[in-house]
Amino acid sequence: MNTFQHLLAYLQQTSPAVAGGPSVDAFTRALFRDLARDPTAFSDKAVLFSPPSWRPHSRVILDASWLRDILERFSWFDAETVEVCAGQLTRIDGGASRLGVYYDLGLLTIRVKRTRVARANADDVAPQLSEAAVRELFSAWVRATAGGDLDQLRELQQNFTLYVAIDGEGFDAPQVRTAGAAQIDQAGGPTVGVVTVNLRDLHSGLANPAAIRSQLHQALEPLSGRGAAGRPDGDWHATFGTSGLSVRDRFRERVKQVIQDLMGLLEETAGPKAFAADDAALGHLREAASLVFFRLMFLVTLESRNLLWKPSAAKIRLKWPSFEELAVRRRSADPEETGLLQCLLYRSREVRSTAQKSPLAIHGASIFRSRPTDDFHEELERWLVPLDALDVSAPKLPGPLLARWEALLAVAVAVAQGQIGEVSEGAHAVVGLGASAHAQRVLGDVYEQILAMQPVRETAGKAKTGRIVLRVAGGKAAKGEEAAGKPGKADPAKNERSALGAHYTPELLVNEVVRAGLEPLLRDAWRTAGGSPAADPSQRPPRASPAVLDAYERALLDLRIVDPAMGSGHFLTVTVLELARELAYMRHFGAPQPASHFEVAEVPEPWTRLEDPAHGGEPHLMDRLDAVATARLHDLAQRCCYGVDRKPLAVELGKLALWLMTMVARRRLDTAAQAELPEAPPLTFLDKNLRSGDSLLGLTWPEARETLQALDIDLGERRQGGLFDNAGFKQPNAARAYEHISDALGLSDAELRARMPELLRETDALLDAATKRKLRAASEADTSDLSALRGEWFLVMRELANTVVWKWDLALLRRYYFKRGQLEKTLGVTKISADDAVITKITSHARGLGVFHWPLMFPEVFNGENKGFDGIVANPPFKGDRDLRGAIGETAVSFLRSRYVDGAATLDLCGFFIQQFDRLLGTRASFSTVAPNSIGQGRNRTAGLRPLITGEEPKFVLYRAVQTMPWPGEAAVHVALIAGRRDASASVSVREVGSTLPARSTDRRALRPVTALSSFLDGGVELALLRLPSGSEPVAFTGMLPRGPFDFEVGDPDIAKLPERERRVIFAYLNNRDVQSQPRPHAQRVIIDVYDALVEAGKHHDPAKDQEVWLRKHFSKAMALLEPAMAERRTLPASARNIKARSFQWLFEEVRPGLRSAWGELNSVAAIGAVGKSLVPFRLSKRDAGTGLEIRPTHKLFIIPSESLALLAVISSLPFECFVRRVCSTMKSDLNFSPSQVFPFLPFPWEPTVDKARQRLDPLVPPKSTETKLGKVARALLDHRQAVLDDPAKHGLGQAGKGDSFGPTRLYNFYDDPECSVPAIQQLRELHIALTRAVLDAYGWTDFKPTWEFGTPWIDGTTRFFPNAEARAEILARLQVLNHERHALELDLCKKHDLPIPAASTSAEDDDPEES
Repeated sequence: MNTFQHLLAYLQQTSPAVAGGPSVDAFTRALFRDLARDPTAFSDKAVLFSPPSWRPHSRVILDASWLRDILERFSWFDAETVEVCAGQLTRIDGGASRLGVYYDLGLLTIRVKRTRVARANADDVAPQLSEAAVRELFSAWVRATAGGDLDQLRELQQNFTLYVAIDGEGFDAPQVRTAGAAQIDQAGGPTVGVVTVNLRDLHSGLANPAAIRSQLHQALEPLSGRGAAGRPDGDWHATFGTSGLSVRDRFRERVKQVIQDLMGLLEETAGPKAFAADDAALGHLREAASLVFFRLMFLVTLESRNLLWKPSAAKIRLKWPSFEELAVRRRSADPEETGLLQCLLYRSREVRSTAQKSPLAIHGASIFRSRPTDDFHEELERWLVPLDALDVSAPKLPGPLLARWEALLAVAVAVAQGQIGEVSEGAHAVVGLGASAHAQRVLGDVYEQILAMQPVRETAGKAKTGRIVLRVAGGKAAKGEEAAGKPGKADPAKNERSALGAHYTPELLVNEVVRAGLEPLLRDAWRTAGGSPAADPSQRPPRASPAVLDAYERALLDLRIVDPAMGSGHFLTVTVLELARELAYMRHFGAPQPASHFEVAEVPEPWTRLEDPAHGGEPHLMDRLDAVATARLHDLAQRCCYGVDRKPLAVELGKLALWLMTMVARRRLDTAAQAELPEAPPLTFLDKNLRSGDSLLGLTWPEARETLQALDIDLGERRQGGLFDNAGFKQPNAARAYEHISDALGLSDAELRARMPELLRETDALLDAATKRKLRAASEADTSDLSALRGEWFLVMRELANTVVWKWDLALLRRYYFKRGQLEKTLGVTKISADDAVITKITSHARGLGVFHWPLMFPEVFNGENKGFDGIVANPPFKGDRDLRGAIGETAVSFLRSRYVDGAATLDLCGFFIQQFDRLLGTRASFSTVAPNSIGQGRNRTAGLRPLITGEEPKFVLYRAVQTMPWPGEAAVHVALIAGRRDASASVSVREVGSTLPARSTDRRALRPVTALSSFLDGGVELALLRLPSGSEPVAFTGMLPRGPFDFEVGDPDIAKLPERERRVIFAYLNNRDVQSQPRPHAQRVIIDVYDALVEAGKHHDPAKDQEVWLRKHFSKAMALLEPAMAERRTLPASARNIKARSFQWLFEEVRPGLRSAWGELNSVAAIGAVGKSLVPFRLSKRDAGTGLEIRPTHKLFIIPSESLALLAVISSLPFECFVRRVCSTMKSDLNFSPSQVFPFLPFPWEPTVDKARQRLDPLVPPKSTETKLGKVARALLDHRQAVLDDPAKHGLGQAGKGDSFGPTRLYNFYDDPECSVPAIQQLRELHIALTRAVLDAYGWTDFKPTWEFGTPWIDGTTRFFPNAEARAEILARLQVLNHERHALELDLCKKHDLPIPAASTSAEDDDPEES
């Protein structure tokens, strides 16, 4: 904008705008005058828009449901008190619009009249829209305008700008936000940026009109017709460039700077002895700095919401001003004023204090201690003890150091305030207690960012004495820093977030997971309480009697719900919120919420319906029910929620998050409602339920007993009078007391006080006199705050556990280090015994591994009526099976395989978590989880998920599944959502949820009722296949894996200079992209491969030294070109995997002798690409057409050594693709073809031949008649396809083949496009249909005539021309039957011809061997 003269009139007012001020129309005309190239074109009488594109709101907003849905989320929106106008100015014939700008402009103006019922809370902010809401409006607007036209949608996403202005009678000035494309990303689309003109803040007196005018001009002038937007090539997108990132992206750099500066100050404050000399110490120092920053964020959050101080602390607050005030005052540099460091030290000291006279309303937070818990490394005390010991009144630090502390804390306060403001900007406006209103989510966001930051010491000469910097290991930032030559290289392997597979879960995804997990639990509780079912899912059940309602409430309070990978508590906070809402709803309506509440994909925010008369709502009901729900948050969090995480800092943040939620929600209540609530709970009230440990490394009672008895280790029967029996604990003894205390600490304060006499009797003989005096004094104290009593009992419980836990640790370690003598060697002892020294080593090592025994930590859960948890809500870590060994080690992987799947396979880490769900959940329970979409694919499905949901006694019944969806946050992954229940639990509707849209999309996702969900996470056919003997030998071979820079450009001059005698080691290097993006496959690069030369000379089995001598003698020039690759190999870490690469530096990582031998003298082979949108098998000649060199395919190509056209016909047909899509995994949403998942189980249309020479059954030799019939249709398809690829223009495809980029991928985009009716494409479709019919006939299925259609058959959700769902299901069913028949036939053939029967063929599919 140029000047915003009309807005300056608002700014110059000294009182809020009153009725009769500038109207929305006047604002709009002034806005257009500012934007227009010719301001005179928009006079006061000019018609801005032609109806109906511009009209005021009248009950139905523009008849646009997407606009109504977004605005109705906000509590300030009222149809009778809000005036909404909207309009759009488009470009004229692709040029500029009437404004003279080269983008389409959308304008939404909202004028809010004074609300009918004023709130009592003076802290309520004016109505506003958050940046997230504006982005959502932008996306919904362009979708509505495009009307399903994909080309127009893409064009609008790049060239549309939305202006949103909110004004009202209570406004000092309007709020203006502008959204547009920040950058053009062809791969992922444009990023929507939002520029905020915060006129309200500018009006507060911090700037004069001239400064305001300057700021507005700088921010938005490029969008005017006189700026960049007025030129066809103007870069007006740059306006949104700095705003096009998410909240986490915008703050990452600021957080990183604060943390790394805090590390330096902590180190300097602690003195020379605290110097972090190695990577481990730097990691601990980073954690210490993180704790300081979280302390500050926590305090700033409380202070900004008036939750930090007691009401009686008014006087002392004058001495200790707020962080915000001190940050502003710091500019005056007055040495007499209280400093920010003093402010932090004082507040931290008071939080640590348990004194009743403390002026702070909170106390007990672990993060304010120098070592929060024993789970934290003791090294933290090196830096936090000196800081916490500083004198609050006058910290004794050198002047320059103190000044740096003040400067850094001022920056940190600004970062904390900014982060909180960004996330909770719309918090008070969002309806009810919606998750976006919870500022505690910020803690988890920042925590994830810090995990990705690796501390590196800058070097000064040879010594590492420089400052500490944080590098984002393995990310784009790291690559940019490396390219810029910045010192201190980060190791991607040390990126903790990547290593842990941790990704902070976006809010909408959490809501969907939690509601899905709670649905069976709530329905089961209602049924058990005696409630009647609902007549319809959209309606609530009939009103019940008070007795039924009381029973239902007790059942909900007795629920035990756990997140075994809790992170910072995101899922648990939403769980508590949902349970509180359910209780409030039930008490008001006399019945639970309807089942439709749990259909998040259909109703993202059902709570908004509370004031909709069509759904039985009434005015202001949300606020009233929120008041009831808020009063229950604390009790529900303490009784119902459990969590475990490997990182102790995450657990501490989870505690803070749950505490903050219970308190921040209070601020939405009026004064009277707040007065009725109890005092703030202590920050220790969740210590018992939220623990640190590895959820996968622990034992059950039977496992512990079996292992210890095998070791002849006493379980306690003789030594301690019978501590254990098969059910758990006996009484009266220490273990029984442990269980009683654990159970009591989960009760409310009133119930805990009532249980005190029983607990004291139970522990009388076990405790010393001093401890008993403390307990009695705490229980008899005249106070409603039992935090001191809870703390004392918690210490007692941990002390009692020490007599039990070490034996469980020993049992676990014996299973973990299963080889003879391995445990003793690891512990450094000669014999396992009950000596104190050995016990100390056992417990210390187990703690280092993160061992966590669930039955011991939560005995009240596993010894309760349900014998386990009632529910699990989770987002377990994402770590693929192939990366798992590098992340957690070979020993840990072996333990997980042995414990969870009997050694059958290595699953993704998430797959092991889902196996653990079975051990954690009780007999009536449910789970709901996020998982990588590979959970329903490959080994994760066959060895992991399928055994849990199939068989005679399945462990779970799946009732909700999203097969795949793009992660709606930062991580570049596709995920699945799964919900399952025990068979004994209440049944719920089984739904397959459409999943191709991002979770943030405002479009509805399809909900498809199905009879049952398969292990593929859909309602399709469940496959149980047998491995065929004919598939025991490789049918397809993986291409070469060089591992290093062995390849060069085709025209590389160094390659051209090689002497003729050395050119025989040069080959054409062909990858999948070369095949899919070109009319004919030809290599863009060449590669040096010396393996064949070594074989010919008989040197391929020689020692490495001899090979190198021979190669340097005969191929000296080629070896010189390989020097960079060999140098890279020499720097590889010394590990089992790298032995060959480090020794034979001139050879590929995988030389594939099997592929070389199988290809042999064949002139051509069949080939399939590893990853791609389409499955397009092709013929590959032995020599490259472009270079004339023999081809070396990459490992992304699979080679089937056969020249048979019949074979090519089969793998190009419908049955093959159906089978492949069912059994293979995906890479994001692309097909990830895996021969080991296909050919060992696929029955070809012909029986295998007996190859007595090789003592095997060969499946690749079709009968001559079949070869003739299928070869004919295959040839017709190949010839026509090649003709179109060679000359697309001749075949009616215009300029599609311009250059050399028209390959199979682009051709099949036309093939699958229902709008494409070009005759050549129609003929291609007919040839595919004819080929499939011929293959079906070859199978003998002449009765089967599939119907072809344009639909979305595959997991990526894109439109394809393919047979319909019924035909695909029929094909899979027939192939499964044939697989079993063929298995029996092949076993008979093996016996008849005395061929060896592969062991794997006698059992169902299992963990497949790696490709040879």
